[in-house]
Amino acid sequence: MTVEDLIAKHEGSSPVIYNDSMGIPTIGIGHNLNASSLPAGMTPPLTSAQISQLFQTDLSGVMKDLTNNMPWFSSLDTVRQAVLIDMDFNMGWPTLSQFVNTLAMVKAGNYAGAAAGMLDSTWATQVPGRAQEDSKMMSSGLWPDDPNFPA
Repeated sequence: MTVEDLIAKHEGSSPVIYNDSMGIPTIGIGHNLNASSLPAGMTPPLTSAQISQLFQTDLSGVMKDLTNNMPWFSSLDTVRQAVLIDMDFNMGWPTLSQFVNTLAMVKAGNYAGAAAGMLDSTWATQVPGRAQEDSKMMSSGLWPDDPNFPA
């Protein structure tokens, strides 16, 4: 599994505009149209290539958020990086940055504490399946498709 697979699994994919669980107009793989309009020349319904291009642009922005705001991010293993990428992709850096204690625990290597902090949030009630899976990834260091992933 890759971070792209994880996000696509959590976000789904749509060539047309829909309202997400928070009522935000969205298209492609979780592209928030309130935060960023479609690039010039892209009009719904989007092609698979356009969805992929938009997703890669969004993912690049998330990576920039995390590396600029958390210099220690690159020292994490790929699974725990994927969790933070997925969270930032879902809620944006301004909201993720409010997880002060959780992020401090991740930085310190207290992954069980960070996982508990993730679940003790409004975010976890908004996207419970995603939050549960991300927290299990954080605590275990395993991808969801690993046979040893916690049930």
